[in-house]
Amino acid sequence: MSKNRKSIPKPPTEQKPLIEIPEDEKWRLIRESGLLERFKDSDQSPSTSSSAPTRPATTGREELDGPSSLAEEILNAFMIITPHTFFLIMMDM
Repeated sequence: MSKNRKSIPKPPTEQKPLIEIPEDEKWRLIRESGLLERFKDSDQSPSTSSSAPTRPATTGREELDGPSSLAEEILNAFMIITPHTFFLIMMDM
Protein backbone atom coordinates (compact mmCIF):
# COMPACT_ATOMS: atom_id res chain seq x y z
CA MET A 1 0.00 0.00 0.00
CA SER A 2 2.41 2.66 1.08
CA LYS A 3 5.94 2.71 -0.17
CA ASN A 4 8.76 2.56 2.28
CA ARG A 5 11.05 5.51 2.21
CA LYS A 6 14.64 4.99 1.37
CA SER A 7 16.82 4.58 4.36
CA ILE A 8 18.97 7.52 5.32
CA PRO A 9 22.42 7.07 3.79
CA LYS A 10 25.16 6.42 6.27
CA PRO A 11 27.88 9.03 6.53
CA PRO A 12 30.81 8.13 4.32
CA THR A 13 33.49 6.22 6.08
CA GLU A 14 37.16 6.84 5.49
CA GLN A 15 37.86 5.94 1.89
CA LYS A 16 41.14 4.76 0.47
CA PRO A 17 42.70 7.16 -2.01
CA LEU A 18 42.53 6.09 -5.62
CA ILE A 19 46.30 6.22 -5.97
CA GLU A 20 48.76 5.51 -3.20
CA ILE A 21 51.66 7.96 -3.43
CA PRO A 22 54.60 7.39 -1.09
CA GLU A 23 55.54 10.23 1.26
CA ASP A 24 58.94 10.84 -0.36
CA GLU A 25 57.29 11.12 -3.78
CA LYS A 26 54.82 13.70 -2.41
CA TRP A 27 57.68 15.80 -1.03
CA ARG A 28 59.57 15.54 -4.32
CA LEU A 29 56.52 16.83 -6.21
CA ILE A 30 56.10 19.69 -3.72
CA ARG A 31 59.76 20.68 -4.04
CA GLU A 32 59.70 20.50 -7.86
CA SER A 33 56.53 22.57 -8.09
CA GLY A 34 58.14 25.39 -6.11
CA LEU A 35 55.25 25.84 -3.70
CA LEU A 36 57.47 25.90 -0.63
CA GLU A 37 59.75 28.59 -2.05
CA ARG A 38 56.76 30.74 -2.99
CA PHE A 39 55.42 30.66 0.57
CA LYS A 40 58.86 31.15 2.11
CA ASP A 41 59.40 34.24 -0.05
CA SER A 42 56.09 35.75 1.01
CA ASP A 43 56.87 35.12 4.70
CA GLN A 44 60.29 36.78 4.48
CA SER A 45 59.21 39.85 2.49
CA PRO A 46 59.11 42.98 4.66
CA SER A 47 55.68 44.54 4.92
CA THR A 48 55.31 48.29 4.76
CA SER A 49 52.30 48.35 7.04
CA SER A 50 51.11 45.41 9.06
CA SER A 51 47.57 46.76 9.35
CA ALA A 52 47.03 47.43 5.63
CA PRO A 53 46.75 44.35 3.39
CA THR A 54 48.90 44.39 0.30
CA ARG A 55 47.36 43.87 -3.13
CA PRO A 56 48.62 40.83 -4.98
CA ALA A 57 50.55 41.48 -8.14
CA THR A 58 48.25 41.39 -11.14
CA THR A 59 48.91 41.01 -14.79
CA GLY A 60 47.30 43.16 -17.44
CA ARG A 61 44.77 40.43 -18.18
CA GLU A 62 43.59 40.26 -14.56
CA GLU A 63 43.12 44.02 -14.39
CA LEU A 64 40.78 43.86 -17.37
CA ASP A 65 38.52 41.33 -15.62
CA GLY A 66 36.79 44.03 -13.54
CA PRO A 67 34.60 45.65 -16.21
CA SER A 68 34.17 42.45 -18.18
CA SER A 69 32.71 40.71 -15.15
CA LEU A 70 29.78 43.17 -15.27
CA ALA A 71 29.29 42.43 -18.95
CA GLU A 72 29.46 38.74 -18.19
CA GLU A 73 26.77 39.08 -15.49
CA ILE A 74 24.53 41.00 -17.90
CA LEU A 75 25.03 38.30 -20.53
CA ASN A 76 24.22 35.56 -18.00
CA ALA A 77 21.05 37.40 -16.96
CA PHE A 78 20.03 37.82 -20.60
CA MET A 79 20.64 34.13 -21.28
CA ILE A 80 18.32 33.19 -18.41
CA ILE A 81 15.61 35.79 -19.05
CA THR A 82 15.24 35.14 -22.78
CA PRO A 83 14.10 31.49 -22.65
CA HIS A 84 11.87 32.15 -19.65
CA THR A 85 10.20 35.04 -21.46
CA PHE A 86 9.68 32.87 -24.54
CA PHE A 87 8.00 30.12 -22.51
CA LEU A 88 5.88 32.63 -20.62
CA ILE A 89 4.61 34.11 -23.89
CA MET A 90 3.99 30.62 -25.32
CA MET A 91 1.98 29.57 -22.26
CA ASP A 92 -0.04 32.76 -22.34
CA MET A 93 -1.34 32.10 -25.88
